[in-house]
Amino acid sequence: MYKAYKFRMYPSDEQTNLIHKTFGCYRFIYNYFLSKCMENKIMKAFDMCSELKEMYADYPWLKE
Repeated sequence: MYKAYKFRMYPSDEQTNLIHKTFGCYRFIYNYFLSKCMENKIMKAFDMCSELKEMYADYPWLKE
């Protein structure tokens, strides 16, 4: 027998804003590296991590 639990969140306006910003950053980073991989065919995770550190200088809103 399997059991399931459902949870519902009711974030405040400030928390909702932070959630939207966080998912927006994730979406931007994913699409950025997806386009890079389509251009270069193969890109290692190590290279992506090192390039992400450099992106913080160009896009300061990623640190929020």
